[in-house]
Amino acid sequence: MIVAVICERMGWTYRQYYDQPLHFTELLIRKLDIDNKNGSAAAKKARAGSGVK
Repeated sequence: MIVAVICERMGWTYRQYYDQPLHFTELLIRKLDIDNKNGSAAAKKARAGSGVK
């Protein structure tokens, strides 16, 4: 699934994904994870500020 997400975000084909160096794709995966956690934290904070649970 992560391959599909990276291809979508980067505008790559499946082949382009596999042509990338492993360390680069690992960094992309880490970045997506961090972005997801930051987005979840921001949404939770926004809900708390609005009084919605």
